[in-house]
Amino acid sequence: MAERKIWARELQVQYKASVVKYCDVVGISRTAYYYEPKLTDDDEIIDVLNALVERHHRWGFPKCFKRIRKLGHRWNHKRVYRVYTELKLNLRRKGKKQLPNRNPEPLAEWHGYPEKIRVDNGSEFTADVFVNWAKAHDIMIDYIKPGCPYQNAYIERFNRTYRDDVLDCYIFNNLNEGKQITEDWIELYNNERPHDSLNDMTPFEYRNAA
Repeated sequence: MAERKIWARELQVQYKASVVKYCDVVGISRTAYYYEPKLTDDDEIIDVLNALVERHHRWGFPKCFKRIRKLGHRWNHKRVYRVYTELKLNLRRKGKKQLPNRNPEPLAEWHGYPEKIRVDNGSEFTADVFVNWAKAHDIMIDYIKPGCPYQNAYIERFNRTYRDDVLDCYIFNNLNEGKQITEDWIELYNNERPHDSLNDMTPFEYRNAA
């Protein structure tokens, strides 16, 4: 349609004939000839995308788009992806962030200590410090068989996500910073992050739907 409008305008300029005649020649109506599409205002999409990648800087486009839908926006996929690439968010570097000092409360004060922890046989889980800590809090350590990570598949998958979203993203000044970022991340993980295995629901939504 756009090409035909250009042809009609070129013919009109060259031969000084009526618009009606050359619209007929190129096969478009006068309505189509005079129609000018409205310019789309992408400011809101830009604001939403920038806010998402600032808050979830490890998310790619698929998760951002799913979250946009969860927030109630109905923009179509192609439009959002166009803005996403125009902002060069697909090319952004995901470097580590330096953190300010914080003083968080331990997670156990909120949720209590587990009765059992299933772990692999890595040195961090066989060290006396870890074993003594578990004993002090009446936690049973359930070691999987060496070389059998599938026996702990859920936590292995979780560990990869945690590493990608937290450990690979920040430079921690001390252990407290790591604890605070972890607590914040767990809140996002359970209440904002869409999970493919849960049909794009968050764990909180899935629990409520069960």
